[in-house]
Amino acid sequence: MKVQMFDSYEEMQAELQKAREAAEPFIQDWQRKIKTGDYFIQYDQASEIIIYHQVRDVVADEMPHLNLALEEDRDQLAYVKELAEGYVTGSYRAIKAYSPLGRDGELGTVHLTGVGARISKLEFDAAKEQQWPQDRATVLAFVESAKRSLKAN
Repeated sequence: MKVQMFDSYEEMQAELQKAREAAEPFIQDWQRKIKTGDYFIQYDQASEIIIYHQVRDVVADEMPHLNLALEEDRDQLAYVKELAEGYVTGSYRAIKAYSPLGRDGELGTVHLTGVGARISKLEFDAAKEQQWPQDRATVLAFVESAKRSLKAN
């Protein structure tokens, strides 16, 4: 893993923008079509695990669970609004990510180049039931299913 230090927040943001622009040509058409409600898997090289994602409307998802009388919940709402309105651009999606390291899911964003293979809700639910499997056979079955789906479209 490469770690890069910055002298300022602005310098870090400028470097991130360069990285986003460099990644843009590598986004495939099928990855651009990922939208709210879709599911996909991603292989995370740093932790060597498969991460299961659901593309979310994080603000709408969080609102029913918040008590805005609580400061903690107001902070959570501010975070999800920033996630949805600020950082998430055409090349990013707001997601909830699941894996053996985060079985209950974690909110975040993912760049579209990180979308490994689209999976169905049925496959996502099966993976959840199996507690986010990491075995090669399961993942290959998802990839083959995604390839068939792409050919059909």
